[in-house]
Formats: sequence, C-alpha cells, structure tokens
Amino acid sequence: KRLVFVTNNSNKSRRQYVHKFETLGITVEKEEVFSAAFAAAAYLKTQQLEGKAMVIGGQGIVDELNEMYIEVDPGVFNAVQCTETDWEELDIDPDCAAVIVGQDTSFTYAKLAYASLAIQRGAKFVATNPDAGDAIGPGLMPGAGAIVAAVEKACGVAPEIYAGKPSAFLLELLKGNHVDMTRTLVVGDRLDTDIAFGRAGGAGATVLTLTGVCGLEDVDAAMEDSEGGVIPDHIVQSLPHMLGLNPEDAAAIEFVEDEQEDDRQGDNTPERDDVDDYLDDEGFEDDDDMAFDSIDDQEARDAFGGRV
Repeated sequence: KRLVFVTNNSNKSRRQYVHKFETLGITVEKEEVFSAAFAAAAYLKTQQLEGKAMVIGGQGIVDELNEMYIEVDPGVFNAVQCTETDWEELDIDPDCAAVIVGQDTSFTYAKLAYASLAIQRGAKFVATNPDAGDAIGPGLMPGAGAIVAAVEKACGVAPEIYAGKPSAFLLELLKGNHVDMTRTLVVGDRLDTDIAFGRAGGAGATVLTLTGVCGLEDVDAAMEDSEGGVIPDHIVQSLPHMLGLNPEDAAAIEFVEDEQEDDRQGDNTPERDDVDDYLDDEGFEDDDDMAFDSIDDQEARDAFGGRV
C-alpha cells in the first residue's frame, strides 16, 4: 500500500519533513509529502507567475518557492510597526506579483501593511490553509486562517485559493502523483479540512481521530446541520486504536477515565455515553471493521503492488 502525508502545516518544506521522519526512524520520499507550503508554491508555478512572491509565513514556504524557482520579495523583513508616516512612504516592490499567507509566529503590523497594499495593487492573494488554530497545550494556538483573515480584512480582498486541504487543487496534485482517492483511506483530526478533503476527493473511507481540534460534540453538530455537515465514516480515539496497537482497547472509541480524577469528582460525575451505544445510535460502522488484521493487510499490499 502507498502511504502519503498531506499536511496543512506550512512551516516546514517537504525536505524538512523527510528529515523529521528520518529522525523518527521512518523512511519517506519527498514525493510522498504534500504540504500546504508546497501546494501554494505549486499553484503559483501553474499560474506562470511573472514576478516575486511576498511571504507571510514560515521558512517552509520560502524553501518551496525556491524549489519552484520563484523569487521571494522580502517585504518589510522583520519590521514590527507601521505608522501613518510609514504607510504613506511604504515602498512596494513593483515586481511583487503575489502574496502567500500562512501561519507566521513572527507576524507583525508592518507585514500586514505591506501585504495589504501589495494585494490592493494587484498582487495575487494565496492562502496556505484555512485552519484557524491548532490544539496545543493550554488552548488553540492561532493558525494560518487567523492571519489570512487579518490580511483579508485589511485589503478587502479574499484569497483566490486556499492551497492546502480541502482544496481541489491539492486533490489534483495527489491525483497527478497517481493517488487513487477511491482506494484511499483519509485519516485526520479536523472535520473542516481533513475529513472534508477526503469527502471532496471521493475517498474510499475517512477516519476522524479525537487527538486534535475536533471532538464528538463537533460530529454531533455536523450531523444536526441542516445544510449537511462533514461527517466521517469512522471515529477513533487515536492512531494506535485504529491500527490495533492496543489490543485491550476493543472499542473504536474508548474514554479512559483516570481513577484519581473520579475520586476527586465523586459520585456526582456524569457518566460518559457508552462508546458502542454512541456508534450504534449515530450510525457509524462497528469498530470491528476497523481492527487491524495483518493477514488481510499483507494480501491487500500484494494485490496493490505498492510499498510493503
């Protein structure tokens, strides 16, 4: 079976991801990684961009632009402020033909001003991905979507494309690399990007892991959405559960209650819904279908003729 990695994280280039996988003991080829940074650069390449691209985002975007031989406009470098006088004297590179916006942990008002004016003067506005935030540590860390929204408000122009998931352009990149979506299992932790990407591409099946932003309450809300929310085919607590690496965990979803927490909360703690009942009530397929079978898996690998 083929394994490809599709990520909306634009901070790293494909080469950096290959290196990261190597440190984890996983051998991955650059062509097996599809990042939002790569997709954004590839989009500008298909548009035959004549000029430079200003980047609000990480080094991954810059590296991918370099791979595509697209010159980078440094913009305001790392300037922080932009006063009214600075704005009146702001010098936009006449060769700036595009602005790519992703997550930028060094985002400043000066960058916002430069990007806004460049777009107002006709530069293409390309967003890496719509993710508003990532569930890290104490809460949601602002993501690319939050910065894209700021630029959009500032210039009054919407991005012409979100290059990452769930864009049709990224799907075409996958198909162009011989990925048959009808025979693909899409696994991710966001309904609005990962699962939506699989649904839009006609994936064979989609799996939502409860290790990221979305939880069961989000699935419930999607199912109750009168306009038709994005609903996964399967839900698992984590990748180990999906792969059957924890045989003692028979259910597709298992809420593991900490005994000390139970003791602190006492008898008044509301009980969680039984996982099997939840799956049955909501119409999700039985978790036995998701169990890992090494014999079936090897037969499927042999039949597909892909990597083992």
